[in-house]
Amino acid sequence: MQYKLFKNSLNDKDNIIETVLLNRGIENPQEYLNLDESCTNDYNDLENINKAVECFEKHFEDGDNIAILVDCDPDGYTSAALIYKYIKELDGNYPVHYIIHKNNKAHGLARMGDGDFELPEGTKLFIIPDAGTNDAEECNRLIEQGIDIIILDHHEAEEIAKENKAIIVNNQMSDNYTCKSFSGVGTAYEFAKALDDTFCCDLAKKYLDLVAFGNISDVMDIRSAQTRYYIEEGLDNINNKFLKALDKAQEFSTKGEINIHNISWYWTPICNSMIRIGSLEDRDLLFRAFIETDEVFPYKKRGTTEETDEDIYTRAARLCKNTKSRQDKMRDTLCEELKEKADMNDKVSLLVADNSDSGIVGLSCMKLADSIGRPCIVVKDIGDGKLAGSARNCHNSIVKDLKELVGSVGVFNFVAGHSNAFGTEVSIDRLQEAREALNKALENYEYDDTIYCDFIIDAYDMDYEFIKTIDDSKWLYGTGISEPIVAIESIEVAAEDCVVMGKNLDSVAFMHGGIKYCKFKCQEDDELLRFANGLGEDYATLNIVGKCSINEYKGNYTAQVIIDDYEFTI
Repeated sequence: MQYKLFKNSLNDKDNIIETVLLNRGIENPQEYLNLDESCTNDYNDLENINKAVECFEKHFEDGDNIAILVDCDPDGYTSAALIYKYIKELDGNYPVHYIIHKNNKAHGLARMGDGDFELPEGTKLFIIPDAGTNDAEECNRLIEQGIDIIILDHHEAEEIAKENKAIIVNNQMSDNYTCKSFSGVGTAYEFAKALDDTFCCDLAKKYLDLVAFGNISDVMDIRSAQTRYYIEEGLDNINNKFLKALDKAQEFSTKGEINIHNISWYWTPICNSMIRIGSLEDRDLLFRAFIETDEVFPYKKRGTTEETDEDIYTRAARLCKNTKSRQDKMRDTLCEELKEKADMNDKVSLLVADNSDSGIVGLSCMKLADSIGRPCIVVKDIGDGKLAGSARNCHNSIVKDLKELVGSVGVFNFVAGHSNAFGTEVSIDRLQEAREALNKALENYEYDDTIYCDFIIDAYDMDYEFIKTIDDSKWLYGTGISEPIVAIESIEVAAEDCVVMGKNLDSVAFMHGGIKYCKFKCQEDDELLRFANGLGEDYATLNIVGKCSINEYKGNYTAQVIIDDYEFTI
């Protein structure tokens, strides 16, 4: 095991939060911890936003039919819900329609020609949140038919975007708008703020909870002050009935705490599962929950004969949880299959998933990348001699921009999405060429398995208050501000003091200095597990690297370290 402090880390145990933030690149921790509206951009710095407002105002005043596309992820759902609800707030009877993709892996207009969706008859204005920037051909065809298009996006513009005749409002394409880590619902919110000024109202801020959920779900970097500020404002004012239902449905796991960490771990995944593998009927119900339709359904709880009423919010949250359980099994099965195929000599693992649901490919790719410690691309056969799928970068990758790398080798048919999480396609007959090209591009790079730590502490200097300070700061952590990693050295432990636990007897726990150390789901040949089972020396000294937390059980609080890695020193 290799570990060392972050570069320039102070290893300051007396200033824990400041140390962590400095290690994450936050130059002024105190300012970051006390953000206000002054850190936000002016919506006028978004190019074309005034054109978009003028276009919307014209159609709204004429009572023209408006259609909104709901893109296939939580950011897409929250973006579309924000615009839909805003219009209905202006006029509850306004003719606005939403469109759900039939194909739950379609994005933007890419599959419109394949029957993925059709515009409602009589549509005069088509609003595309969280997508559309690079769909020039499809947009231009609709514009030629007399339909105006407003795009509210945050995805990087490809060369083709220059040909798009739609009104594009995109923070990535706006030089004066400095917040680039702001998702599609963020752009939709800025558009709503501009409409507030036009219609002399104050409606946009009602939807900051959707802005927070969308940005967290789309893993926006919260080191951006504006993104962090809007998330905090939104989480302090959860009003959306479906988000409240998610909170209630997951309160056992979250203990009722609403923060970035809990939302990204317990709210987002169950919504994502429904969007990825749910039926069109269920995905439509999910969106209706987001826009708060206040529907009620008959419901008979399993094991009972009595029928009760169930509101749409509770129903949607329950169905999301059920779908997540099914999705996890599919993901884990595929991930294990892919792991067996992976060649660890490849700098980027490019693998073909056989007979897999498209909605599982990206999730399996993400888990596989972290599992094998290198960027991964997982594709499946889509016919016509093509393989399409998802690419994901891994934590602490040698590749800083995986999308740029994949696009630069000149073998893939297209790459589209974010820098380190995107979709791609390659011809079957060029698959091996693609592998070789990626290896060639990275031939001078070597993987470094060094674990970078915020603190390196002697075991006898570990105490409850240190761990409690870290645990109390869970609200702070998210994309870009990862949980602190701590190395604890010279932990002396006796085999007889170790407890082997878990349903499969594959986890180990022991106490030292009032701190509980736990390692979960050990492999059969794990050295610590063997030691705990009496298959080694009676005593040992360890260095461990892990994360700190406070565990509560029946009113008792225990400081604990969850072990990520370890080494025996004696």
